[in-house]
Amino acid sequence: MRESIVIDVYEQLVQQLGDKCGIPEMKPDDNRAVHLTFDESIHVCIQQTGNEDEILLYCVIGVIESLESAEIPMQLLTASLFGQETNGATFAVEPLTGQVILQRMERLPGLTFADFEECLKQFVDAAEVWMRRLVPDSEQSGPELTPVDVDAMPEGQAISI
Repeated sequence: MRESIVIDVYEQLVQQLGDKCGIPEMKPDDNRAVHLTFDESIHVCIQQTGNEDEILLYCVIGVIESLESAEIPMQLLTASLFGQETNGATFAVEPLTGQVILQRMERLPGLTFADFEECLKQFVDAAEVWMRRLVPDSEQSGPELTPVDVDAMPEGQAISI
């Protein structure tokens, strides 16, 4: 019984987000995930975890081409310390692909829509800051990540919060 209540909370949060963003048909896919795109470059996935009373927000920030330099991993670890530079999220590196992933877990029980919306906003803000800091552009120098291949990302619903 408790499991279906938690699932309903997740679906209600997604429905409320869709309603607020003008996408009333928004709902989790078969993997219990919702893929969203912010500002055409920030691809966020919100997925209910296997234990079903948590949701995971994650975003691929970029790809580390070479793990030989410790500069970028050290920046990511330092930023993740107590979540101070990531709005409560943490970084991880997928070892096979070198993808740098920003991730944040939230517990569903007691999570209100206002809390969910604020969590998502903080997460997107952190992803945007770190994409600017780590993905190269013409004015940046220092350690760099390779940009994410956006064509390889799951199709997301474009929204703004």
